[in-house]
Amino acid sequence: MILFHTATTGSFPAQTVKLRAKKITSAGSISWGVNVQDLGKIAAFTTPKVYSDNNNGGLIAWHDDRDNNSLQSGFVQRVSSSGSLYFPVDGAEVSLMANRHKFNPVAAFDISTNDTYVFWVETEPNQNQNGISGQKLSLNGTRQWTDNAKIFKDLSVAFTTSISYLTSEMGNGRAYLFYLEGNGSGLNDKVEGFACNTAGDFLWTGNFTILSNPTSDKLQLVSTVDVYKNCKLAWGDDRLDGAGIYAQDINPDGQLGNSIVPVELVSFSANVSNNSVELKWITATELNNSGFVIERLKTIDERSEEWESIGFVNGNGTTSQSHSYSFIDNNISSVKYSYRLKQVDFDGTFSYSNEVEVDMSLPQVFSLEQNYPNPFNPSTTIKYTIPNVTLSGVEGSRVILKIYDLLGNEIATLVNENKPAGNYEVSFDAKILSSGTYFYKLQAGSFVETKKMILLK
Repeated sequence: MILFHTATTGSFPAQTVKLRAKKITSAGSISWGVNVQDLGKIAAFTTPKVYSDNNNGGLIAWHDDRDNNSLQSGFVQRVSSSGSLYFPVDGAEVSLMANRHKFNPVAAFDISTNDTYVFWVETEPNQNQNGISGQKLSLNGTRQWTDNAKIFKDLSVAFTTSISYLTSEMGNGRAYLFYLEGNGSGLNDKVEGFACNTAGDFLWTGNFTILSNPTSDKLQLVSTVDVYKNCKLAWGDDRLDGAGIYAQDINPDGQLGNSIVPVELVSFSANVSNNSVELKWITATELNNSGFVIERLKTIDERSEEWESIGFVNGNGTTSQSHSYSFIDNNISSVKYSYRLKQVDFDGTFSYSNEVEVDMSLPQVFSLEQNYPNPFNPSTTIKYTIPNVTLSGVEGSRVILKIYDLLGNEIATLVNENKPAGNYEVSFDAKILSSGTYFYKLQAGSFVETKKMILLK
């Protein structure tokens, strides 16, 4: 665990506040400590925002007046799991815009690109006009949206608008920002948000989306994002009894209460059965799924191959329920085949699954191979062999292949059925799991074998 904290000396109001980070082991000891901000100049009672980088490290965002010009500026630092600083010492400054306060910065980290997105409330020196600006920082903290950052909401007319409780999320190459907006009387009467792409361009119709606007005071907005990158928000609301908690769901397209559930393929396997190849796959959820085109790799000549369509299986449209599918390829004429699924939406868009390969030659012994790749992120392939019944003496073997965590808890069942002799492979997708060590166990008759695999995100 990485602990970010303030280090305060002196008595209020003449306190010196600095920022520190420490790694705490499972035994409660400190394995390292690092200075995040050692200049002071952080206002007393400031509460910096901290975040995971989903890579065993963390980020912290804050504002301070290190230039002694009575203007607060926003800063961010990223700390690795070993205590190294990714950004300049004492933090990367998010904007050099003159004559502006940059208050209460919040951050969102894109693990796929190692970019950090930061948003903050920007005001003029007297703090009577409020707006929102943002910045994208590279792996080493270099500003990407110019030194003066990008303005998302211009400064308001004086004494008309307040902005507070900023919260940011990241998903699918887009950054989300949500906040409470208040009127001139000091009432936070609106929950609002927007999404932007990697260039800082707005993505939602009308740029901003209102998530709630009854004329009632709102406070303490919080957010999270699910595995499908739908954002979930909750806040306190005085609209009825002065103590209500309300929530809203917004999908990546900016639609309220309409979570996007993509076609999530849990497993895809192939095996030889009676001189044919049987393909099986399971989905956890589906969205606008017209169906699956089954494709097989065809050899054109000694130097070229191409994928050919050999069948189509209808999908189940939109569903949050798991569904199982199968297809049998009887047109067999060679020893080895590769297959893949082309999942097609009703609007014609499509995506491909991982490939699976089958070998028509019958094996002689049981075997469980090491998954590949290993370590993996987020998917890997597990291969195993069921021998010829005349050689193994095992007829109609019940084959069970399961995934377990370090504590022995069952995570997933990839195979649980009778299998004839053949070489098999199963694709395992772990995108909803956390990084760590997992085990996969194969049971077939009296044969039992377990191997270790590592998920590294």
